[in-house]
Amino acid sequence: MSWAIWITGPTGSGKSTLAKALLAACERGGQTIRLLTLEDVAQALGLGLPLPTPAEPVAYRALLYAARLLTEAGVAAVIDAASPRRKWRDLARASIRRYAEVELVCPPEVCGARAQAARWRGRGANGSPASVLELPYERSLSPELTVFTDATGIWSAVDAVERLAERLARTATREEDRP
Repeated sequence: MSWAIWITGPTGSGKSTLAKALLAACERGGQTIRLLTLEDVAQALGLGLPLPTPAEPVAYRALLYAARLLTEAGVAAVIDAASPRRKWRDLARASIRRYAEVELVCPPEVCGARAQAARWRGRGANGSPASVLELPYERSLSPELTVFTDATGIWSAVDAVERLAERLARTATREEDRP
């Protein structure tokens, strides 16, 4: 059994940047790890983004199910999904045995500038900026790690998340050693 870490935070806080850097660092260290994104799950289910309200539970439950199956098979999972609703992260905590939440925090003006830059980089087919649905973000009540992305460099953040992953892995080893 392995672990799952959900990187969460408001739009523009750096979730995808941190997830991709963490994935690369873990792979360089020889660890088998998978990145799960809401975008990939929505695409696999034939749903578009932003998710239509009735499809939200299906997409998030599929994402969490995939993460749980990976961890039970011994594969670490990093979840990079815009999850403004705390209930989905709480469900992950309840259903995945070795789970941690990394919450990214930055001032709204910094997140806004980053999100705007990302929109302009991701232009639509007609050359207009890509649309992004921005729902109010519900802060975590008990993240295992909080990273202030306006004050922390990407590699310092990766190091902190890797230490958290190592703690989760040690927990797994101790549980497996028990009679």
